Amino acid sequence: MTSRRNQPAYLEPAYSLICKFGGPERSFSAGVKAVAEIAQVDPSRVYRWAMSKDRGGTGGLVPTARQQRLFEYAKRKRLPVEPGDFFGVAAA
Repeated sequence: MTSRRNQPAYLEPAYSLICKFGGPERSFSAGVKAVAEIAQVDPSRVYRWAMSKDRGGTGGLVPTARQQRLFEYAKRKRLPVEPGDFFGVAAA
């Protein structure tokens, strides 16, 4: 069993948004797979959205080029995704 300390610290808002695509369990790993398919990117890219910039990520932000596709998909599938889910608290 892996302890929480050994897991990478995922950043918001990307982490929570990705989880919303992870099925009824809101699994992050399932969400990564789903988001990668919807956004037409490699799953490693999606993981990076939830990683800090010093670790090669986007600092918790979903790239703007992928936001509309994800939001439209969520709307069609009636997923609990709101436009504000793409932005951090500071941006609100």
